[in-house]
Amino acid sequence: MTSAFKPYPDYRDSGLPWLGKVPRHWDVLKIGQLFSERRCKVSDSEYPPLSVCKAGVVPQLADVALTNDGENRKQVLKEDFVINSRSDRKGSSGLSAYDGSVSLINIVLAPRDGLNGKFAHHLMRSHIFVEEYYRNGRGIVADLWTTRFSEMKSIVLPVPPREEQDRIVRFLDSQVAKINRLVKIKKRQIALLQELKQATINRAVTRGLDPSVPLVESGVEEIGKIPKGWTVCPLKSVADSNLRSLQEDESPDFQFKYLDIGSVGFNEIKTDPCVMTFAEAPSRARRKVNVGDTIISTVRTYLKSLAYISESLDGIIVSTGFSVLTPKTSTNPELLHYLLAADYFIVSVIKNSLGISYPAINDTRLMSLSVIVPDKGSQHKILEYLQHECVKYDRLIENEKLLIDKLVEYRTRLIADVVTGKLDVRGVAVSDEAGLGGDTATEDDDEEAGESEGDPEDAAARLEVAE
Repeated sequence: MTSAFKPYPDYRDSGLPWLGKVPRHWDVLKIGQLFSERRCKVSDSEYPPLSVCKAGVVPQLADVALTNDGENRKQVLKEDFVINSRSDRKGSSGLSAYDGSVSLINIVLAPRDGLNGKFAHHLMRSHIFVEEYYRNGRGIVADLWTTRFSEMKSIVLPVPPREEQDRIVRFLDSQVAKINRLVKIKKRQIALLQELKQATINRAVTRGLDPSVPLVESGVEEIGKIPKGWTVCPLKSVADSNLRSLQEDESPDFQFKYLDIGSVGFNEIKTDPCVMTFAEAPSRARRKVNVGDTIISTVRTYLKSLAYISESLDGIIVSTGFSVLTPKTSTNPELLHYLLAADYFIVSVIKNSLGISYPAINDTRLMSLSVIVPDKGSQHKILEYLQHECVKYDRLIENEKLLIDKLVEYRTRLIADVVTGKLDVRGVAVSDEAGLGGDTATEDDDEEAGESEGDPEDAAARLEVAE
């Protein structure tokens, strides 16, 4: 798709493997020549707290891991470029549209004269720069890798003349705005399909498939009426919890696949498990799962993290922030997952959680929550119906996601090629369609968007919730 645009007529070697050739009339300058570091310490009472995430620099998100040291933050002024120094937050950066403050793990850069801040915004959020930035850092293991200003200031960037920077910014703002509109349309279509799928599940597991069956009071106020012959029982009657865990004396070299809460959405695995050894794994990587289990988040329960363990996930390790539910012999594993995915049950989990910043529910309380159980004659029919219907929705959703992936891939490639001089867009006519913020933001769920000032999963997993 980028073949519609042509390269520059003349290039020279930048001398940098990550950058390659650049247009002959462009400069290559060190970050230290283009920015000064802003190190002024301020209070979040004077300068409103900001979050630095993959969507850019935004007013502090409601569910981020907050620091207790509000008096010890870095000042950010409008048009500063802010980047998270930690490797587990790759791509969390952007040009700030606000005066405010950020946590100390961020680096705040003030552009010097001659640099269009939005050109730097596009360049330093491109995937090619992000990888070079973290390559210049240091640390012990991947998720503790940090790049400081003393290390990043020597990174060399391609810099076109100022007038050309302005043209590039106008072009990218226009093109990226168009792509983002298409992505938003696809996301709305996915949301609609997910709503229809969820409505199908809710109907089947709370009302059944035969509308002629009379409804009777369940005896549980939150549930209301259920089909005659169905029952309501505590979760512990149909499932056991957390039967298997890694032991603390496990071999340091033991290797496994690990899934944390941020990798799980509602009825979906958002990112593949990561491979690690016991020695390098976080302390929360302990729960064993087997095919047929259902995992549900017991911390930050408002995220509604719930998933069925299929054959492809058999034997992995998940966070202690999950409760691993193993169906009893009388309960079909897939049916149990559908029963727990019903809106009434998810709402019950959230309502019974304690805590404000990181609401959590302990295992005893979770296992006491009420579950609607269809009569034996209906269970198989409901399961077959839901398997058939959900597969149809899942295929449609997957098709939309593939289209989004292609759009995002094109957007990523286009930005990288333009800001590094691989494509010449000086003569391309553009309309002014987007301002700061309509740029390279990718899929932003709560986990990705949050600024990591602490570790909410560790903190909440250790929380003892009083009965």
